[in-house]
Amino acid sequence: MTAAHQRWSPGVELRTRTRVGPREHVVEVETPGIDADDLRVELRGHVVSIHAGEAARSFRLPDGVDTRGLSATHCNGVLRLSAPCARLTTRVIPVDDEARCVHADAPPI
Repeated sequence: MTAAHQRWSPGVELRTRTRVGPREHVVEVETPGIDADDLRVELRGHVVSIHAGEAARSFRLPDGVDTRGLSATHCNGVLRLSAPCARLTTRVIPVDDEARCVHADAPPI
């Protein structure tokens, strides 16, 4: 384990700042003493996990974030995650009449 990994232990609370603008969502995580090569950022659904050796931190991005555009940069001890805001649309779902039901005689759920 490198000295950088020893300084970033699971018991240490990482300070984060979140900014939401009209076009992007930004999360900044302070990672003092950690090199970019020692960081691994993973995305599963809307959950971002940051790993540095044995230490890890996970958090959920809001639904209004387009995770396909997520990028990460590391500069001066700050990991910056940036993703564009998703374009949310509303779709009207048509409701069929009971007369069209295939199982009209089935008991209600």
